[in-house]
Amino acid sequence: MARADDDRDRGGAESGHGIHAGTSDARLTELLRADTVTAYPALQELRARHHPHVLAYARLCTPHESMARQLAAQAFTLAARQTARGIDSGLPWRHQLLLLVARSAGSWAGDGRAAGLDAGLLLVLNSVGPSGPVPPPCSRHSSPCPPVLRA
Repeated sequence: MARADDDRDRGGAESGHGIHAGTSDARLTELLRADTVTAYPALQELRARHHPHVLAYARLCTPHESMARQLAAQAFTLAARQTARGIDSGLPWRHQLLLLVARSAGSWAGDGRAAGLDAGLLLVLNSVGPSGPVPPPCSRHSSPCPPVLRA
């Protein structure tokens, strides 16, 4: 399984340096519902804040860097679209994004992208079925986690 050993992927910088660097996630969420000129910088700031963590989590789902990047990108795309449509998950942005990575991995398990997922994760996703619960995020050293989900 791929790892997030690089400091830039651990989220060393919590926010970007754009025009919205000091703006709360809640306010950035409101801005995403505005016109493109306003929404794009807000999305860039949310991505700068959360992408390293989302990518690190996606790397736990697949041994391939390119697939991890696709999972992370898909999560951001889904979250941005939902927000622009006025759909509020009620979750903090990072939690929502991590959940979307897990759900995307679940959908990949049922289609042609299943081969790109971690074998242990694929086994769990296939055993719970498409309507089953999303497996909890596990760290490499968490003991309550089933061994098949440990990275």
